[in-house]
Amino acid sequence: MIYGDHYGISNSENKALATALDRNPDDWTDFDNTQLQRVPLMFVIPGSGGHGGIYHQYGGEVDVLPTLLHLLGISTKRYIQFGTDLFSSQHSQVVAFRNHDFVTPRFSSISGTIYDNKTGKIAKLTAKQKKQLKKNHKLVNTELSLSDSLNEKNLLRFYHPKGFKKVNPADYNYSNGLKREKQIEKELGDKSTSIFSKNGDRSTVDDYSTDAPEQNHSSTDSNRIKITNPDGNNK
Repeated sequence: MIYGDHYGISNSENKALATALDRNPDDWTDFDNTQLQRVPLMFVIPGSGGHGGIYHQYGGEVDVLPTLLHLLGISTKRYIQFGTDLFSSQHSQVVAFRNHDFVTPRFSSISGTIYDNKTGKIAKLTAKQKKQLKKNHKLVNTELSLSDSLNEKNLLRFYHPKGFKKVNPADYNYSNGLKREKQIEKELGDKSTSIFSKNGDRSTVDDYSTDAPEQNHSSTDSNRIKITNPDGNNK
């Protein structure tokens, strides 16, 4: 399974991408910013006999796990999940954003403005469409409210599905992840399967190149977050 997270740069830099997307930077709108939230989701299924294809389903990251589990033949009936199988006829194609904006196959609701996905222009809505969008907005608010309740009230402490083992939070410290990975690699020695080890203990960074326009946009670097790893090297 291969999927993306999000576009990775701030909205203030998006106009630098306009020409690469056949867009005029002077006509760039909030709708265009929203379109950059689209990311790929690909499944490679060995033995499928070349019967794959492209499916134009709208979904969010919460839908990835149930979709993957069902493709593997694993039932999700006994688990509580916010997402649904992208291939299910019961899957809702209303995709909620954290700020209460949302996207459907036909419309995008951005800061209260409704855009037509086909034209990228502000939509002229019928009474029926307005009624449906109002229902969609209510659904989005409900989903975000449930998500907030789960996180803010730590509701997972009451969730004990059969077969799950209790996790000790003390066993997980993500601030020293790189140090732990290096230690594991050292312990494995010749048995290490990391890309670094397979490449003769050399980085693969030089194997990749890009002509992405934002890479040459000087102000983009000012928006990047500097991350300090445990060895004290900045990236």
